Amino acid sequence: MDLFDLTITVFQSIRTHKLRTFLTTLGILIGVSSVILLMAIGNGIQNYLVGQFKKLGSDLVFVLPGNLTTASGKISLSSERKIFFAKPLKARYDRILSKSDHVIAASAVGGASAKAKRGSRQYDVEIRGVRAQYFKIRKLDFLFGGPFQKADEQALAKKAILGFNVYKELFGLGADPIKKTILIGAAKFEVVGVADEVGGSMGGPNFDDFVYIPYSTQIKLFPESKVISILIGLDDMDNFDSFKKQASLLLRRQGLTDDDFTILSQKELQSSITDILGILSLALSGIAAISLLVGGIGIMNIMLVSVNERIREIGLRKALGATKKDILIQFLFESSALGLLGGLLGLGLGFLGSLFLNRFIPATIGLQEIGLALGVSFVVGVVFGVAPARKAANLSPIDALRYE
Repeated sequence: MDLFDLTITVFQSIRTHKLRTFLTTLGILIGVSSVILLMAIGNGIQNYLVGQFKKLGSDLVFVLPGNLTTASGKISLSSERKIFFAKPLKARYDRILSKSDHVIAASAVGGASAKAKRGSRQYDVEIRGVRAQYFKIRKLDFLFGGPFQKADEQALAKKAILGFNVYKELFGLGADPIKKTILIGAAKFEVVGVADEVGGSMGGPNFDDFVYIPYSTQIKLFPESKVISILIGLDDMDNFDSFKKQASLLLRRQGLTDDDFTILSQKELQSSITDILGILSLALSGIAAISLLVGGIGIMNIMLVSVNERIREIGLRKALGATKKDILIQFLFESSALGLLGGLLGLGLGFLGSLFLNRFIPATIGLQEIGLALGVSFVVGVVFGVAPARKAANLSPIDALRYE
C-alpha cells in the first residue's frame, strides 16, 4: 500500500468515526495547546524583558539592599540570606561608590508612594528621588522638557519629571505640561519634563507611573522614604568584576556585611530573571506533558479497538499478499496521523489563546514552537501506536478470516 492509499484509508477512518477521533485526539490537543501557550508566554516575557533592559540603558550596575544571591551568583529570595534584616542603604553611599574606578556616575534612588493631583484629576504615583547624575546613567527619552540640574537638587527645588501615564492622566495627551504645577502629596511641584512611554517591568512597578524629583527634596517632603537602590553607570561592563570587588570593599568599610547588600550588573539581573522564568516554564510544561501522556494512552486504546474491529480486513489483506511490515506501517501511519491531527488542533487552539493573552501579557509563537508541537504530537502517535500495530501485524491470516 503506497502513501496515497494509506492517506485515503486514514481519511476514511477519521470521517467514519468523527466523534471517536475527536475524543481520541483531545488529550493531545490539550497537551499541545498548553505547551504552545506556555512557550509563547515564556518567549514573550523574555523578549519583553530584553526590550525593557535596553530601555533602561547599557552598562548599568545596581546596588540593592540585602543579599539576594546564592553562592553561584543567582538571585534568591531566601530568608536565610537575611534580606529583611539587612542594614538599609544610605544615600551618601553613591558618593563613596562614585570614587571607584571605571564609574561614570552614581545616584541613590529613593522610593515612596503618593497621590498626584491637578485640578479634579488625580493619579497614584511612585516617587523616585534621584540625583541629577541619574539622567547621565539612565537612557530616558523625553516627550517634553528635560532633566533637572544639580543646582535644583542643591536648592531642594520642587521640580518633577513625569512618567508617561502620570502625564496622560493629569494633563491629557497633546497638552504641554512644562512649567505647569501639580500637587504631589501636599506639595506643589513644577513640571520640567515628561518621559516617553516605557512600560511595566513584569511583576514590578510600571516605569510610566514614576515621578522623578530631586533626592534632597524627597527626603525633606517625604521623610519616610527609603533608599531602594543605588544606580551605577560604568565606562565598560568588562570592568564590572573589578568594580564589584572595589565597591564591596568600600561598602564593608561603612559597616555593612555581605548580607546587607547585593551588587548586580544589568546582564546578571536579566539572566537571573530569565532563569527563574525558565524553571517556572519547565515545571508547567511537565504538567502539560501529562495531557500528552493521557492523549497517547487514548490513541493506543482506540487503535486496539480499531484492530479488533478490522480483524477480518487484516486477514483478507494478508491473504492477498500483504506482509507483516505492510500491516505494521498501515497502523503506525494511522496512529501517527491521529497524533498529528491532535497536534494541529492544539496548535490552532494555542495560537488563538496566545492572541487573547497578548492583550494582557506578552505572548509570541515562533517557528521553533510550531515545529516542536507538531514533532511531539507525531512522536506520541507513533510511540503509542506501536503496540496496536504489532498486534495487527502478528495476526494469523487464517484465524483472522475465521474471526466472527
